[in-house]
Amino acid sequence: MNRVIFTVRRVWLAILLVWILPFTGLSQEGDYYVSNFVIEANRIDNPYFSIERSEDGLVFVSNRSGILKYNGHTWKRISCPGAVYAMKRSRDTFFIGGKFGFGFIRDAPLNRSGFISLSDSLDQSESIYTVESMDHNIYLLGNRNMYVYHDTTFQLLATHHFRDSSEFTQLIKYKDQLYLFDESNRAYSVSGSAISPIDNPIPNNVQPLFLTTNSAGLSLLGTIENKLYLDDSTNFREVDLNDDNYLESNRMTSAVWLSDSLVAVGTLKGGLVILNSTDWSLKQIVNSHTGLSDNEILGMQTDLDNGLWVAQSNGLDRIAPFLPVSDFTHYPGLNGKVFSVHPNDSTIFVSTSMGVYFLSKVRNYTEVIDLIQRKVKVDKEVEVSRRQMRQSQQQRRNTATTQEIEPESTTTEADEDTTKRRKGLFSFLRRKDKEKEKQKKEEDPGQEETDKKPGILGRIFGPSTEILTVQEDSIFTEQKVQRELQSIRYTYQRVQGINTRTSIYQEYNEDLFVGGLGGLFLVSGDSSINITEEALRDILVTQSGLLIAAAVSGDIIFYQKNVLWEEVDRITDFSDVVLHLYEDYEGTIWLTGTDLVFKLNINETETTVDEFELNNPFSDRTVSIDAGTRLLFINPFGIYSLDKESGIIEQDTLVENYLGKIRKYFDSNREYLWVFNGEEWFKVGIQPGEKSTEVRLLNLLSNLTYVTFHEEGNAFWVVNSDNEIYRIDNIAETINSNYNLVVNEFENLGGFTSETVLEFAEKEGNIRFEYFHPDYSGVLGIEYRYRLEGLDQDWSDWSEDNLIQFPYLPPGDYRITIQSKDIFNQLNQSPTIRFKVVPPYWQQPWFYALEVLLFSSLFILSVRLNRSSNSRYLLLNRLLAFLTLIIMVEFVQAIAEWRFEIEDSPVVNFFIQVSVAGAILPLERILRKWLIGEIGAKKITEKADGGKEDIQLTTNS
Repeated sequence: MNRVIFTVRRVWLAILLVWILPFTGLSQEGDYYVSNFVIEANRIDNPYFSIERSEDGLVFVSNRSGILKYNGHTWKRISCPGAVYAMKRSRDTFFIGGKFGFGFIRDAPLNRSGFISLSDSLDQSESIYTVESMDHNIYLLGNRNMYVYHDTTFQLLATHHFRDSSEFTQLIKYKDQLYLFDESNRAYSVSGSAISPIDNPIPNNVQPLFLTTNSAGLSLLGTIENKLYLDDSTNFREVDLNDDNYLESNRMTSAVWLSDSLVAVGTLKGGLVILNSTDWSLKQIVNSHTGLSDNEILGMQTDLDNGLWVAQSNGLDRIAPFLPVSDFTHYPGLNGKVFSVHPNDSTIFVSTSMGVYFLSKVRNYTEVIDLIQRKVKVDKEVEVSRRQMRQSQQQRRNTATTQEIEPESTTTEADEDTTKRRKGLFSFLRRKDKEKEKQKKEEDPGQEETDKKPGILGRIFGPSTEILTVQEDSIFTEQKVQRELQSIRYTYQRVQGINTRTSIYQEYNEDLFVGGLGGLFLVSGDSSINITEEALRDILVTQSGLLIAAAVSGDIIFYQKNVLWEEVDRITDFSDVVLHLYEDYEGTIWLTGTDLVFKLNINETETTVDEFELNNPFSDRTVSIDAGTRLLFINPFGIYSLDKESGIIEQDTLVENYLGKIRKYFDSNREYLWVFNGEEWFKVGIQPGEKSTEVRLLNLLSNLTYVTFHEEGNAFWVVNSDNEIYRIDNIAETINSNYNLVVNEFENLGGFTSETVLEFAEKEGNIRFEYFHPDYSGVLGIEYRYRLEGLDQDWSDWSEDNLIQFPYLPPGDYRITIQSKDIFNQLNQSPTIRFKVVPPYWQQPWFYALEVLLFSSLFILSVRLNRSSNSRYLLLNRLLAFLTLIIMVEFVQAIAEWRFEIEDSPVVNFFIQVSVAGAILPLERILRKWLIGEIGAKKITEKADGGKEDIQLTTNS
């Protein structure tokens, strides 16, 4: 067969092959719940390269600016000298490599130490693209060098350098062993600080790209050739993917196991592919169509809650594959504001302000046209002279003889070079001559015919030419069209015939009714049959098959099915506008208006109506629900029940006290009512106020505007105020978080342990505590409270705020304990942290002791001087007495303020001083007597009698 020459030109035709499967929508699991993180909105070109997590589960992300640390509430930057390409944690240390070389950072909750370089001490370093750890050693790989460090002592153990032209390409951990590969696919075993060539441990003729291992020991190998190989503990075997060539057309970059049977594969241009490893079927494609910020996946990492973090060139996202929340918002085709969702047996219907839509399946392909050129032999008739024919025959005989003797020779590069050299320096002149000759023939084509005129003998003996059939090479181009799957998608298709808001659903046997302002329709597949165009407020299909509609005009219309659904009766004289229809378990029909409740009594001959008054001052929409022995009527103003004996509707305080103040209520299921009081959800039905795990699941999402429960699918379908549609699967077990409550930092303090007693100065200002319980999905509704022993023994109120700030705390010893809880009331408590507020030095015990010592010394000195007969000490004695009494008063006052914890207020201090002075007045007299003594008093009296100045000893308290 001739050699095939491919000149490939890829023509991308964006075609959308739509398989309309209106009854397969419900089998679609929906998109995974995706959280997008905008960290640096002012930077438009800042790709995120790698993701790691700490022992506590905190997320560390590298980008061009350094390292970003996320605790579930705030992002904090750790600056680095340049772009960080790779990162690996060993214990509490993160070793990082990038354009600047390499180094490390520490992961201590309260330790603010930054980046520490290891490569600056080396004479030569290069950009580091891979960091790996094994047996307390850290391996940092560049293109030409690999550096080995100890992860604790940070000692350089070895440096490996390629001396030839090859470069290192991959460093892979496989079966507790490190393997190094170069660009020639040569393998080396890395053990400690030594490397040695070995036989390739992976399949031959493939270039390794990544390798990931799950908890069961299965290793998945991805190659540059875009193939996957699975190691089943015996050898590698190629995985036969059932993904419609999606990975092959989008080029793999990385992979990570989400569970033992679920693996995520990142691609260069197609986002993520989630594969089921049991049969390697395509489970879901997660890309920009389903919530990702970008389709270029640069790195992936799972967190402690099995969430998948994805680093991209234009963002950072988290995917929650195991959260029982599926997103049905991003599918195209939906227009208008969403009002309601109705899951049918095989699909879902969505009502908007523009009409009704159903979910259908779409496979999005791109056609790739390959233009393939082939050389083929074709027959061609040519006119040749007899002489040329004889020469051609002789040449063919010579060629045949040569092929029998010698094998076919090939032209080597040396021969080609020799040929080129043999052309000589003037070959370009010959080429010009040939070009002139060709140009001359094109200008005078008749000249060639003149040259070919037969000679005299030819004219005598006949024609000198013959027609000869020969074979020559011809280039044949064919088109080969292949379809490459871009995504498996679902799209919303409009139900034909419904173009306005029609959002109330009812099912009866095989019929699906939808009613509203657009009228009443019977939906069948992708089309509908209009029963009436009259605008409706509510519809109800009774157990007996009677269809009742409450019209906006105030009429109550009755429909029944013969061959088609037809109107059979109408009531037009209601004294109130009917807003809600309900059938209780006894088969009684209740019609609720703004101020009245109507009971329909339907029999074979006539229909009668009983009226009951309802207290509804704000004319809210009131709904009815049968709750066991009570028939309840609920609106935002209150909860009422009907006393069937007296026929009076009265306020039901018992149910009100249990349910609390109602904020929202949804009656889409008719059998149950979903009630929200602002904090908790309740399921009101046969058992009033029944609470269960399924009700708590509604707390996963906030600002809900519509709720319905699908019994067969065992799932909630909800709509929120952002026009988003979600399905919440009713799981039997509670969602558990694997994170602990962590105290993040104290203001102006460094690291600490649970045994550390922290100290704060009283006058330093605010005391501030920051703590967190990571909830990266953002749906668990984490709340916090604290208790500060030493100030108050009671717990604070629950709050979403993760910051405690005390503007002032009096001196003393304290113990603070913090708790967190989620929407399932799961409690998590931090270790008790001890700290003390230290008073200023003049309120320290040692200062009081010094005052006591000084007071005692002055007292003793004053007494001794007063007992002395020397008059020279009289003035000194009086001064010491004054000073002693003043110190005593100040000392007693300081003790009183400390003992009674009096705040620093001038008014309060004034009254304290007066009180202390009055209290110590008797003591002051006794002390004065002791301080002055009999001798001193006598001397004072003598001086007064001798005509000298009158001296009176007083004390100023």
